[in-house]
Amino acid sequence: MSDIWIFGVSGGFLALAAIMFFVVQPKTSPRRLQAVVNSVGLPLPPELLPVVVAAQRRGVRVGFASIAAGLLIAAAGMLLAHDGSLGEVVFVDFTAILVSISVGSAVGTVVREDARQKSQVRFARLRSVGVSDYRSAVERWAPRVVVALSLAAFAFRLVIAPGSPGGTPIFLFIYSGAIVLSLAFCEIGSRLLVKRGQPAGSALELAWDDALRSQALNGIALAPLYLGAYFNIAVISLNPPTRGDGGVIAVELSVILELLIAACLLAWAIFAGRTKPQQRYLRRLWPELVPVGAGVLANPSPARQS
Repeated sequence: MSDIWIFGVSGGFLALAAIMFFVVQPKTSPRRLQAVVNSVGLPLPPELLPVVVAAQRRGVRVGFASIAAGLLIAAAGMLLAHDGSLGEVVFVDFTAILVSISVGSAVGTVVREDARQKSQVRFARLRSVGVSDYRSAVERWAPRVVVALSLAAFAFRLVIAPGSPGGTPIFLFIYSGAIVLSLAFCEIGSRLLVKRGQPAGSALELAWDDALRSQALNGIALAPLYLGAYFNIAVISLNPPTRGDGGVIAVELSVILELLIAACLLAWAIFAGRTKPQQRYLRRLWPELVPVGAGVLANPSPARQS
């Protein structure tokens, strides 16, 4: 693979990310803000509008910078390796983007919380919170199960298929390592993020911080979930079927597993459209706001002033 192709594919992904971030319904447009309000289920009074807009803009900058840095690192690594097919280049950049989104979600939340005024009147919770207050058991276990099944299928192929692992592209081992690291970052990063303080000047501002934190936790979980989901596609496309019954069985297993994961993701998308899991934090931490929805805030008091 020539250097031009490496830069071309990386530049194409970066241009696509720029279009999605800054052209296709930017996060600070009125329509997008209304979509965020409808999604999180909270009212957005005028006094909190600048806070939410600033958080959205900061998220765009950090997210795009993370993707650009990830693509740059990926391109540099491929240039140093001086090896790789077009398919490997695409999967490397795809991996870099997903990992960058996870890292950017965590960094953006940390920057947003650190940028607040620490000297203002603050509200403190009456109880501590955990990841389970923002993400359901299904959401927490889905990345773990997808990663475990994908890596198990890959290991089974290495064992049963003749000519493996010597004939397996080194990229697939790097890909599997990236999946494991992304899952570790998801597990550790989510817990550390939830343990951070949440300086807020009012109960509603604290509720909005929970909403943005919930979105960040979802972003962190994207990398292991989708890297694991697409791993079998990478294995099938970059490691052609070997001869013998073992190779055929391994490929068939990878195809069946990929179809099963795709079906589960589709079922979850349909289920999520009805249950709105992105509002789990609202039901767990702010139940008195659930009937209010996007209407007027009715004197919430889930926190005490300190």
